[in-house]
Amino acid sequence: MPTDRADLPRVDPLQQALHELHRTQALLAQTEQALRASQELLRQGEHFNNTGSMRYLLQQDLMVCSEELCRIYGLAPGNNLIRHEDFAALMHPDDRQAVLDTVAAAIAIGGTIRVEHRICRRDDGEVRYISGIGKPVWVDGAFTEYVGTATDITSQRRTEYAVRAAEADLARVSRATTVGQLTASIAHEINQPLMSIIANAGASLRWLDRDPPQLAQARAGLEDIVAEGTRAGNMISGLQDLTRNTEPVLQRLNLDGIIGHILSISRSEIERREVALQLSLGGPAAWVSGDPVQLQQVLLNLVVNAIDAMSAGTTRPRVLSIRTVVDAGVRVTVQDSGMGIAPEAMDRVFDAFYTTKEGGMGMGLAICRSIIAAHGGQLTVAHAPDGGAVFGFSLPLVP
Repeated sequence: MPTDRADLPRVDPLQQALHELHRTQALLAQTEQALRASQELLRQGEHFNNTGSMRYLLQQDLMVCSEELCRIYGLAPGNNLIRHEDFAALMHPDDRQAVLDTVAAAIAIGGTIRVEHRICRRDDGEVRYISGIGKPVWVDGAFTEYVGTATDITSQRRTEYAVRAAEADLARVSRATTVGQLTASIAHEINQPLMSIIANAGASLRWLDRDPPQLAQARAGLEDIVAEGTRAGNMISGLQDLTRNTEPVLQRLNLDGIIGHILSISRSEIERREVALQLSLGGPAAWVSGDPVQLQQVLLNLVVNAIDAMSAGTTRPRVLSIRTVVDAGVRVTVQDSGMGIAPEAMDRVFDAFYTTKEGGMGMGLAICRSIIAAHGGQLTVAHAPDGGAVFGFSLPLVP
């Protein structure tokens, strides 16, 4: 039997509206709670990663900064709205213009902004290192703002600098150790010009004591004194460079000249060990870009190692062969006629702390390899055809 509509329960519109309101309020409360949780999660994530976020409103020329970004830059709490020019003023003066130019170039084409620079925090002036990235927000074919992040990478950079400083100290110690192996030879090399200076000084005095004084002969003796003094001074200066802790300085230099300097240091040791020297140099064309002290360290290490390799255990003639070949680059090889390198040691010869020398550090060749790599080359080793070993490297040729 059909039900009369008048018999259905009546729904109070007010109660229904209140019910919908309560339901909406509950949903809003849930949404607000989820939003707060999301914001807190974002805040904690930014803090843990030392990364702040921002919006750059182009037309208003304003930066909207997150709490973490304000902390990184030393801005006052709640001061998250800052003009772009004031924001740029926080950049280190030496980096500011380069960053602004990069930003301007990206904005001109609507491209991504990638910068790395230093800042001077507003609260305490501390210098921090920042890595930033910003991407444009496109709407209807145009963009009016950038969103991005700025990460505090100060700890990372300081660690890298500390590692580089430690590597430089280790390289200096290695150079000093190698030079120390040639102490007797170096003393002999320096003693030779000193003895010549004494002899020429005595002879010059005798020429001046004659009646009449023999000025031409005395002048010749004094000129020899100047030449020998310069020779001794250059030797000492070169040794000081090898043992001094200095920053690498790249310059245009001739590798044959570097080889000549190293041979002048080790010449007496080569003679004392009865080693025959064979040279085949590329001459005036062997120009590369490099740090002279570091390349001297590489060549000195290779020469000393070659001399040591021929010291004992073989009856064959001791021959040290040094060659430079100039083509697309400059190739240098240092070959000895020693016992060679055992097959099982060939793959480890450049490993740090690996050595077959009694009392050796095992760092010389490892440092040499890193130096050559930093100069754009590769240090290699191979068995010599007639026994012994061949160490070599190539560096880019410069005009």
